[in-house]
Amino acid sequence: MIGNLIFTLRTQQEIPQKKLCCGLCSDATLSRIELEERVPDKFLMDAIIQRLGKSPDKFFTVLSERDYVLLCIREKIEKGMEEDDWAAVEEGLNHYLQAKEAGLNLHRQYCEKIQAFLLYHRTGDPVICEKMILSSIGRTVPGFELKALKDYYLSREEVILILILLTCLKGQGRMDEYSLSLQELLDYIETHYTDEEEKVKIFPKAALFLAELKSEQGSYIEAADICRKAIGLLAKNAVIFGITGLLRIYLLCQKDSNNEDTKSAEKQLESLLWVYGEYGAAPERESDAIHKCNSQTEVFLMNEVIRSSRKNSRMSQEVLGGDNLAPETISRIESGKRKPHINNFKKIQKALGIDKDIYNVDILTNDFTVYEKKREIERLAAYHHYDEIKDRFEELKQLIDMDDKMNVQYVLMTQTWLDYKEKKASAEKTVNKLNEILDLTIKRQTGCQIEHLSLSKQEANIIVRIAILYNQMKQSEKAISLLKEVLKSYQNSQIDMKYHSVSVLMIMSNLEKYLEENDYLDEAVEICDQAVAFTLRCGRGQFLGKYIAKKGFILEKKMAEMSAAERSSVCCRYFLRAYDISCLMRDLVSANIIKNHLADNYPAVMNGVKN
Repeated sequence: MIGNLIFTLRTQQEIPQKKLCCGLCSDATLSRIELEERVPDKFLMDAIIQRLGKSPDKFFTVLSERDYVLLCIREKIEKGMEEDDWAAVEEGLNHYLQAKEAGLNLHRQYCEKIQAFLLYHRTGDPVICEKMILSSIGRTVPGFELKALKDYYLSREEVILILILLTCLKGQGRMDEYSLSLQELLDYIETHYTDEEEKVKIFPKAALFLAELKSEQGSYIEAADICRKAIGLLAKNAVIFGITGLLRIYLLCQKDSNNEDTKSAEKQLESLLWVYGEYGAAPERESDAIHKCNSQTEVFLMNEVIRSSRKNSRMSQEVLGGDNLAPETISRIESGKRKPHINNFKKIQKALGIDKDIYNVDILTNDFTVYEKKREIERLAAYHHYDEIKDRFEELKQLIDMDDKMNVQYVLMTQTWLDYKEKKASAEKTVNKLNEILDLTIKRQTGCQIEHLSLSKQEANIIVRIAILYNQMKQSEKAISLLKEVLKSYQNSQIDMKYHSVSVLMIMSNLEKYLEENDYLDEAVEICDQAVAFTLRCGRGQFLGKYIAKKGFILEKKMAEMSAAERSSVCCRYFLRAYDISCLMRDLVSANIIKNHLADNYPAVMNGVKN
């Protein structure tokens, strides 16, 4: 599947194999990948997809234990840089260098980047740093020259390396070269990255540097326009990483202005910083903007998927191994000590009826526009714009091959939910239908517990909708129990929950609501607090204003016996902050709910809300 998609994208863009894979792998390797004869590891797959201007977040990946360990080491290193804990950075790098994969180009490139950061921290010498970064870029872009930028096909990591290179030029006072190259890089990102889900990870980074430069040069209007555009892209894609730095520069450029937009931006920045402080999270620094990323990559561990599927199927290791694999080998695979050969993995898949391949999508297609249309539907669903969804979905159905089980599941799930929203089916019939749709990809034996399953985002989405219907059928305890069970499936996993952030935040949002409606107020507050902290960690802004407002509503309910003045002093700080953040993230539905609530219950504080 992944090979066919890469081939289709490459041929559509008329990119020769040699140019696409240059520095990443050999032409022969790319040919084998495109012919589905070889499965690339996640690091190589991501780089190839990004060079095609698309986002690998459209796929969820079943990783080996070894690849996941490398991801975790990278996270530890980057956290160390954020916290200025350079001993932790060095320790993480040394651990990374011991991995056998460290000798491969993509991993050597990453290690050289971190070594450059460490060296610059020790010496503060931008010349030495420039040489190391050039060497790092050269690992995958041989003979790289800034002046030839438009001739390359660059992955996200390569773009970030170029940004670091440009900061080295600035550190040497080479301002003309810095300014020209920075503008060219921003233009390159604009034209090359046609997938917004990927563009939002790098465009705001480059925009931050260019806006800062324009501000230093006194070009305040131009700098403010750059900030406004980048903030709009972040808000549209529900991302908060990078937004505080852009707001600061925007306000600096608007310091002599006293218009409503400037006042709103001041409040939005103040509220965002308040949330960071309230939840003990360090506000993002401009220096962190280069390496922090809002990736929504969804990953599973191969050994977990196999183990949970085998236990759910009530199959012994001996039976699963059959004539091909000894029970001891299955045991080592399930413990993560051994990675099965791709052919053996496929045999295990078949024996267990596992629908998860190495790379997976909710819709199987070679047409990348299908994924982009699907993502747009998801974005509309988050804001309950069901009239628009219906039209988009009708267009999308025409592009989907209904011979694939995952495609059938997606189409039936979406159509069933739209029918319910249009009152064409009762809640009870919709629950029964959704359970049938879920069974297309999950073998639920008698006594099967969801908390032990490795759920895809699509499967989690179906279960959450079933819980929503239970609640509407006045079976709230059943809804709460189901959501807790799904949440537990992610909490029980070895995989960090941030790799399932969309599903986890969707579960928490509904769980908090039903707990609050049934007067489990302390538990509802706890879920709210967990959700806000998790949102800040993942850089997801879509639910941030909602969760803060929800905490205000729950506290208001808990303080019902207190005076209006006491309630106002506690609850309104949450409502006002939630209003500002909802406006920042363009969530006007939530903003209006908060504004109306304040007008009805706390008219004295309405001067804190823009009309």
